[in-house]
Amino acid sequence: MTTEDPMPAPLVVDLEEMVTATYCALDDALAEADIKVQDGKLIARSGPAPEVDDREILCLLGNGKVLLAAGSGKECELYDPATGEWSPVASTNDYHEWGETVLLTDGRVMAVGGIDGYASEIYDPTQDTWTQTGYLNHRRTFPKAILGPNGTVLVVGGTDLSTYPIETLSSCEIFDPVLGEWTLTDSRADIRGENHTLTLLSGGRVLVAGGTDYDWENGSGIIWATCELYPFPVVTIDPDESPYEGGETALIEAAELGGGGFVDDGLISVRFGEYEASILHVQDSTHLLVVIPRHDIPPGGTWTPTVVDVVVSYPNSTDLHGTFTYQNACGDVQIDSVHPNRGSYAGYEVVYIFGQGFTSDVDTTVTFGGIPATEFYVLGPNDIFAIVPPREAPPGVGGRWKATPVDV
Repeated sequence: MTTEDPMPAPLVVDLEEMVTATYCALDDALAEADIKVQDGKLIARSGPAPEVDDREILCLLGNGKVLLAAGSGKECELYDPATGEWSPVASTNDYHEWGETVLLTDGRVMAVGGIDGYASEIYDPTQDTWTQTGYLNHRRTFPKAILGPNGTVLVVGGTDLSTYPIETLSSCEIFDPVLGEWTLTDSRADIRGENHTLTLLSGGRVLVAGGTDYDWENGSGIIWATCELYPFPVVTIDPDESPYEGGETALIEAAELGGGGFVDDGLISVRFGEYEASILHVQDSTHLLVVIPRHDIPPGGTWTPTVVDVVVSYPNSTDLHGTFTYQNACGDVQIDSVHPNRGSYAGYEVVYIFGQGFTSDVDTTVTFGGIPATEFYVLGPNDIFAIVPPREAPPGVGGRWKATPVDV
C-alpha cells in the first residue's frame, strides 16, 4: 500500500443491481485489484496500478466500512464511506498477503492463510486489535474461506508455497470458535489451488466452484469448470443452553451427512465438552434425541455461563460440531430454609441460608428485614454463610420483648 497519495474509494457493488455502467467503472480496477464477493456484493480496490496491490485482502464490515488488510506488509486501513477517507488501523501480527478474510457473526474479522501460510488471527474493530488464534494444519496461500453455522469457519484449498515442487491443495479445514482450533476435514475431489469460490446454501451445505490446479514446476495447469457440494459438519442443539445439572432432553439436528446419515445401531457418540450424553432415540438420518449430561460447576462461586463444544461422532462420517451453553446451576434464586431461624436482637450470630441459584456476583446482597447482613459468603449455588446484623428491639411488654419475624 502506498501512502504518498490518498487511496481511491473501494468499489462496493450490489450484484443484484449491477448494470452495464457498472462494468465500465470496474474496468480499470479488475485487472489488478483483489476482488471479493461477500453478502451479495462485489468488493474491489479501485485505482490504477501500482496503487492497487492484488496481495491485499478486503472485508466489508457490518457498519458499511471496508477493512483493507495485508498487502506486501502487515499494515491495515479502514475506509469510511461517510467521510470518503481511509484511516490506518492496527497492523496484523502475521503476513496475510494472498490470504483470505471472513466476517464473523459478532462483527469481528478473521484473516487466514496468506504468505505466512499457517497463521490466522481475528480483528476486533471496537478495540482496534488483532489477536492470534489457532494455526492451520497446512500452509495455505490463495485459500478461500467462508463463515458457517454456529460461528465455524471453513477454509478450502489454496497453495503451499513452502514445498518443492509447490503443492496445490484439495484439503479443507474447520475452525472451532469454542476451542480456537483448526481441524482437517474431508478433502475435495478436485484440487483447487486458487480462484475458486465458496457459497453457503441452505441446510449447511457449501457450493465449491471453479478454481485452478496450477503445475508450478512445468508452468501449466487446469482451470476447473466443476462444482462440488460440501456438507458443513455442524449440528444445532435445541435447546442450546441448560443449567449445569443437565438432565433435560435436547434435539440434535445435523447437516446433511454422508454414509446414509444416522442409524440406530448403537455406534453414535455425543459429547458435551468432556461429558458423554445419553442417546434416547434416533428420529431419522439427521435428528437425535439426547439427555444433556451434567457439567461440573466452575470453581470460584460465580458460575458464569460455560460454552462447550458438542461433538457427534459416527462411523464413516466426519465428526460434527456444535456449541452449547451451561448456565447458572439451578436457575432462579430461591431460599428453602434458614438455620438457625431465630436469634437475639443483638445480632452477630452465624446462620446458613439454604436454597438454589446463589451466585457471588457483585450485585448479590443478603438482607434481614431490609438490613444488610454484617457479612456473608456464597459457599455454593445451594448455601450461603451469613452473619445476622443487629436490630433495634421493639418496646417491651411486661418486661419481655416480642419476637419479630423478618424477611430474608
